[in-house]
Amino acid sequence: MPRLPRPVSLVPNSRALALGALCALAAGPAAALSLECSGPGATLRVDVEPAADRCVIDGARASLRKPHDPVVCHLSTPRLSILTIDREGGFTWEETDSDRIVRGACERV
Repeated sequence: MPRLPRPVSLVPNSRALALGALCALAAGPAAALSLECSGPGATLRVDVEPAADRCVIDGARASLRKPHDPVVCHLSTPRLSILTIDREGGFTWEETDSDRIVRGACERV
């Protein structure tokens, strides 16, 4: 009896989707992107719109300091928090008033 090939999943890997989207950001400032970034003790909903020079973090408008490679957003509420998203889908969230730093991964939503 012949061996059947292993089944192949047709559901895209969310990490691969995030990487593809982030590679688009890495290529230049034209693409808009919605992400969910999660790490220990933090989940952030992030919208990056380089063409509009805008970054939104959990509904709050942030300053888009760098549109790609890596993406950098500054959020003042009034304390300064810094979000950095690298082209591989990793992120760093820094809360400057408490020295809290969270690292994790972003997925496209």
